[in-house]
Amino acid sequence: MEAKLEKKLKAYLPYIIVIGVIYLFLPVFLVIFDRDNNYLGWHHVVYIAVFPLTALIASILYAKKNGVDILFALIAPIFYIPSAFLYGNFSDSVINTLIYLIAYFLCGYLGLLVGDMLSPKKKDAAAERQRAETTAEPRTERRSRPPRKVAVEQQDSSDDFRAEDPYTDDTLNTSTTTDDIDAILAEIHSRRN
Repeated sequence: MEAKLEKKLKAYLPYIIVIGVIYLFLPVFLVIFDRDNNYLGWHHVVYIAVFPLTALIASILYAKKNGVDILFALIAPIFYIPSAFLYGNFSDSVINTLIYLIAYFLCGYLGLLVGDMLSPKKKDAAAERQRAETTAEPRTERRSRPPRKVAVEQQDSSDDFRAEDPYTDDTLNTSTTTDDIDAILAEIHSRRN
């Protein structure tokens, strides 16, 4: 259990660092460069474009390498919470903050799905399956026996149309004995050898 958790943390670490730096330190530059606290509208660009794209791209890259992991989609919203408290977005509107949290989670989850579809592991598995199907020996299909000739008896117009059963053998008459059957089977067996 501990080894599995350690392996997962090692896979998360580079993405945690990148997402954390962007979510926690990018708003710092907005505050530094705009001392009048109006952010010149750049905070909207960061919250609406940069943060979701960060979650999306990081999730795509993670899923291409490691597959879908729903916990990974939670990293961006988790880093957004301290960012919202530190830079005042939380105090502006709790509803906006909740909408951003949900949007960042959905971007992360969408990125995981897209990355999983683009995963070389899935492409390799599909290519291997296709290769196996094309190089496999052709199946010997069961041949159906040729259709038997159907003898139609001409009868009175008062009788119904009747056809012989196509699965009965016309060469055998009803008086065939077991000796005749044994002779026929012996003949068939001698043909195979």
